[in-house]
Amino acid sequence: MRFVLSTLAVLLVATACSPPPSQPAEDSLSASSTTLGFDIALTFSPAARAKLGEIKEKVNVAAMYWGEPTDKAASIADEMGQIDLGRDDVMVEPADQTVHVAGTGLKTASLADITSTPYVLVNIYTARTVNPDNLLDCGFFEGPISPATTAAIHCKLIGEE
Repeated sequence: MRFVLSTLAVLLVATACSPPPSQPAEDSLSASSTTLGFDIALTFSPAARAKLGEIKEKVNVAAMYWGEPTDKAASIADEMGQIDLGRDDVMVEPADQTVHVAGTGLKTASLADITSTPYVLVNIYTARTVNPDNLLDCGFFEGPISPATTAAIHCKLIGEE
């Protein structure tokens, strides 16, 4: 009888110290604890706006999400040693604007495979709906996803000074 009571006491203490199954532990990442959207302050040179407007070409804002793997997930990391967390593509007109990337393409189920906040790499290029070649030379942004950050990216035509 003592053995049974001792075992029950240990189980009760262990259960009381664990988070309830429906709630993640405080230091884990989840879609509800991580803000996934961010903004890009996108600007174009006058020549880029004019050329793309003339041929009616759109611009793709590509956001590729990644994270550093946990020890357990190291075997599924890509050739760069990162966990691929998905991507978002936002098509916009070639005009100076703030582009909101909602983060809907981020694979939240894979957040358990990374060690910290997810990162994003943002590249911008022509949509190639009219011209088969990219016509833009744009900066890029890479960093942790944060709603407080508005990354500034400027685009000009390839070869433009």
